[in-house]
Amino acid sequence: MQTGPSKPASRKVSNHKALSRFVYAATFSTDEAGRILARFPDLPGAATDGANQDEAMKEAIDCLGSYLASRMVRKEEIPEPSVAKRGQRLVPVPLWLAPQAGFIFGGSRRADKQ
Repeated sequence: MQTGPSKPASRKVSNHKALSRFVYAATFSTDEAGRILARFPDLPGAATDGANQDEAMKEAIDCLGSYLASRMVRKEEIPEPSVAKRGQRLVPVPLWLAPQAGFIFGGSRRADKQ
């Protein structure tokens, strides 16, 4: 039994969809030296590494922010994040870039329309 107003289901879906624009899927693997490598399938050339899982995730967040910021500065297309596949981890856009990313992801896909 519900007490009080309920939220429409479509609102939940749209919030999830909006938030999914602020994360990119990354593939994490271990190299021969034991370092954790992070690669972003949606972002050609975006890759980094770390000594352990925590460091690799921190470096992945930094790499993602740097990659997106450089594309914004050059007024290049910002790739749409794809749905994560099995074995991939979601990496959030860093907070320092989120306001700019929100503007771009909320409207146009090109940084030059800011």
